[in-house]
Amino acid sequence: MTTISAEPTTASAATVRPSSAWPLRDMAAGVLGGVAYDPLIEERVMRRPHRRGEGLDTLSEREREILALMAEGLSNAAVSEQLHLAERTVEAHIRSIFLKLGLPAQPDVNRRVLAVITLLRS
Repeated sequence: MTTISAEPTTASAATVRPSSAWPLRDMAAGVLGGVAYDPLIEERVMRRPHRRGEGLDTLSEREREILALMAEGLSNAAVSEQLHLAERTVEAHIRSIFLKLGLPAQPDVNRRVLAVITLLRS
């Protein structure tokens, strides 16, 4: 199991390192089939300036928040519960995220995974 981590001293660099620092999080991620990651990544994404452009820069604050929760492995129902939104509202935000990230529906592609990868590569 690896953890994706943003080094606190380097704001733009993300590294992958063994995750011995978070054994309980790693166990939960392994059992749930998810990926454990450093909360600094979420913080960095939420602080990004809103500019008109492409990709993540076009997402609203709410869309960024939902994408960060998707990166934690939460389902639409779990995101809606955590943010106190209707599940259909979350689905609408996710559709908007896919559209803004240029991720069209394709039968052999998981857009949710691609959106999270886009987040982690930023």
